[in-house]
Amino acid sequence: MSYSKQLTIPAGTSKTSPVSTSIEIPPTLVDRLEITFPSGCVGLVGVRFQFQGRVIWPYNPDGWFLGNGQTVTFTPNLELKDQPNELMIEGYNDDDTFAHAVYVIIDVEFKGGLLDVWKALLFGGGTRINSTNS
Repeated sequence: MSYSKQLTIPAGTSKTSPVSTSIEIPPTLVDRLEITFPSGCVGLVGVRFQFQGRVIWPYNPDGWFLGNGQTVTFTPNLELKDQPNELMIEGYNDDDTFAHAVYVIIDVEFKGGLLDVWKALLFGGGTRINSTNS
């Protein structure tokens, strides 16, 4: 199952005051994460992910994913089981003229049984995600 989210980052958004959005999903295993940086970002736009106030991707806490006309893909293989399962996507934009949007896709594998999958579809299939600090 996949979750997707767009983050639009206004021009002049600093690293010290990034914009953010969240994705929440039921307990799951994050198999794959994709971040698409459209052409025009030219390394001026950075994205990172937090869980419970801690940077979890990229793995170095002071790092940011950057790109231009490319998709950054990796397989974190991270089990997200703490409630509420909310993953924050943060972004900055050093471009002083244009806002930029980045697109995130998170592929997950549910860890619970069939009942948990149906609960997720009926009650928690929105656009938020969580992670553990293990």
